[in-house]
Amino acid sequence: MKIMANQTIPVRQEKEPHGVQDIFAETTPEQAPQPERPEIGVEAAPEQVPETRPEQAPEQATEDEQSRRQYVTPAPAEEPVAVQPKSEEELRVEAILSDHLEEIFMQMNPEEQAAFQKKGEETASQIAVLLQDVKVKVKSILDLIRDWLKAIPGVNKFFLEQEAKIKTDRIIALHEQKHKKI
Repeated sequence: MKIMANQTIPVRQEKEPHGVQDIFAETTPEQAPQPERPEIGVEAAPEQVPETRPEQAPEQATEDEQSRRQYVTPAPAEEPVAVQPKSEEELRVEAILSDHLEEIFMQMNPEEQAAFQKKGEETASQIAVLLQDVKVKVKSILDLIRDWLKAIPGVNKFFLEQEAKIKTDRIIALHEQKHKKI
């Protein structure tokens, strides 16, 4: 119970003969002092109803307002692309393409390595598709390999032609070996 300034404290009239109040004396509910509570005046503000003009009624919204009110549907979250397992033939083509290029690959910076590797995987998958045909287009395979090897920074054009030819020959031999088994 807080006592505020200018507030009187109720005192029981029952006192001991010496003028001391007995605070431990039992009191009945009628005798129990009730603390005074100051009345707090709450003034209610009159309700103010917002005025609506007929031209601003929600039913008469303009086209601009209607277009702003339309909900924007969020674009569907991009689903992770399922990586298809590589076929055995594609793995063999990748092995042929990467053969004898480890030293050159290690001299590249990480960005060039990533680009070279990605281009190599794309080239291997394209060559694997070409090898599925009965009649193989050697010129197409040679061009794909040559374009991939051009991604090596500062490559000697003679080295490029020689490596492209060697890798093409090995891929054609792989294809012929596969079709002889059938």
